[in-house]
Amino acid sequence: MQKYLELLKNQIILDIKERLCYRINLISDLALFTLIYFAVFYLAASGESTAESRFLTLLGYIFWQFNAMALGYSTSTIRLEASRGTLELYIQSRYSIILLMGIRLMISLMISAVTMSGILVFSIAVHILNFSNLVFFLKALVLIVPSIIGMYGIGLMIGAVGLGEKNTGQMVMIIQGTMLFLINMIQTEKFSILHLLPFAPGIVIVQTLYSGQPISALISLGYVGLNLLWLAAGVSFFNVMLERERRYGSFDHY
Repeated sequence: MQKYLELLKNQIILDIKERLCYRINLISDLALFTLIYFAVFYLAASGESTAESRFLTLLGYIFWQFNAMALGYSTSTIRLEASRGTLELYIQSRYSIILLMGIRLMISLMISAVTMSGILVFSIAVHILNFSNLVFFLKALVLIVPSIIGMYGIGLMIGAVGLGEKNTGQMVMIIQGTMLFLINMIQTEKFSILHLLPFAPGIVIVQTLYSGQPISALISLGYVGLNLLWLAAGVSFFNVMLERERRYGSFDHY
């Protein structure tokens, strides 16, 4: 256990240093969320939408952003390290490459969450939102975690395909765009095939809790179980494709 805590500490330090070196990424993330925030709360305010519906729309966007990050991070990392010729070094590490990528993804998401929380605190200060919105937002961040795990599994699948195909960037963009479209189609009233997506049950849970209704234990367990299955499928497929690439392919062909 001690070695994993040490790994986590070292990875956090490395990622923070990297973020500070590429401050433009932090600024762009902040600018993007700010633009989305004002689009939801001000442009939509001219219509018939209520403050509650706009806040739920914002939470839906956050679900999409975090899941899109989980999907894209693993695929882009695998593709980038393979193109650099350093993927084999990751594989030979004493720690699993899946664990290393998972830790780096978690750190990136934590930094994004802090950025979003800062904007919401400012909104409370200028009376755009109330304190209960911030509290619910923090609860929603916890509820997003299982969907991030499941989407990370899907990202591992796409990254595994990239070991052989070498180019999965457009595939990831298409999936991320489709996710943004599907989020608006998820309904709480009835089950559909969309509820098998990693983030769908989480959105249903958030919408239900925000409306003041209770959540059954079955739905909660199903949400966690579904995403553990996605993760297990992603890990298994990645390991199979990695072994196949090491036997019949070559990491030097990038």
